[in-house]
Amino acid sequence: RRGLLPHAAVLGQARGHVRRHRGHGDLLPRRPAAPVTVPRAPHGGPGHGVQRLAVAAAGPELVRPGDTRAPGPPYPLRTPHTLQPWRKVMPTSVPTRILVAPSGFKESLSPEGVCQAVAAGVRRLLPGAVVVELPLVDGGEGSAATMARATGGDLVTTRVTGPVGEPVDSYLARLGGSAQGTWLVEMAAAAGLRLVPAGMRDPGATTTTGVGELISVALDNGARRIIIGCGDSGTCDGGAGALVALGARLLDAGGDEVDPIGSNLARIQRIETSGMDPRLRDVEVLVAGNMHNLLTGERGVARVFGPQKGASPEQVEALEAGLVHWAGLLTEAFPAQAAHRDLLTGPGTGASGGLGAGLAAGLGARLCS
Repeated sequence: RRGLLPHAAVLGQARGHVRRHRGHGDLLPRRPAAPVTVPRAPHGGPGHGVQRLAVAAAGPELVRPGDTRAPGPPYPLRTPHTLQPWRKVMPTSVPTRILVAPSGFKESLSPEGVCQAVAAGVRRLLPGAVVVELPLVDGGEGSAATMARATGGDLVTTRVTGPVGEPVDSYLARLGGSAQGTWLVEMAAAAGLRLVPAGMRDPGATTTTGVGELISVALDNGARRIIIGCGDSGTCDGGAGALVALGARLLDAGGDEVDPIGSNLARIQRIETSGMDPRLRDVEVLVAGNMHNLLTGERGVARVFGPQKGASPEQVEALEAGLVHWAGLLTEAFPAQAAHRDLLTGPGTGASGGLGAGLAAGLGARLCS
């Protein structure tokens, strides 16, 4: 037992006692408990941590060094032995440097918001501790703000078409430091699920048009490299809306334009690409998303995420069929960029409702995690 954690000498007794009386709901012994002796030790000395642990184990009554008393119910620590002398117990201490590194709470708090809340609580309980805040992002909500702050860049605000077709306030990040010239487009800032009202959640009726508009803002500002952060989306249009915003036209059998939403993918017969923004040829585009997300199949984006976005079982199958059809159209319209890609089941093609596939084919974007 020499390799146990510092508090094993205390908690090990409680664990053994509970094991002997397993099945008794109150975890109390069958005979009166012997008192717990708390050894005296100088502040900061080898036994100082044992004192704190004994105080925590004894319950609401404060146990001071040198006291001998039996902890009262309902606390489960009941030991027939006194604590080991502090000389035989490894010291424990409260950490003085704490790293707070959370992700976000979807539709509730951004990673930075969670980080600030947790850090505030730690500072309140441990006033002397050094708290380092490091919010983690995965391409979803909060990615632009976090990356801008981490690189010394800034957020650029704008207004774009939201996922249900109404204008929304949005933003993108202009990165600084060694990443100057790189812009980060947070997909969720233009087409995220949080922007879809609860009563309007239908992935067949939403669009990524605003994502393409954010890409245009980056191009207008001279971007040389654009990172598209995928995550927390409320769409399933295969990136059709983003391509339309960048100059593509979606045509049906009669040559009429089709609205770029998920439920219309099966109606599209041709993608007209002559109007695509020529500046895209001179920019490196990366799509940062979950590489386990596939466009189609049993693990395809419609079947896995469609229900979360409000799709019924019938809509899920309709979206699946539409995305299969859409992948074929992308291959025909962008042969140079899509020729050697598996748009149906390639890693990352299903990111953000198929946005990964649309940007991989339409912009030649590289899919990465």
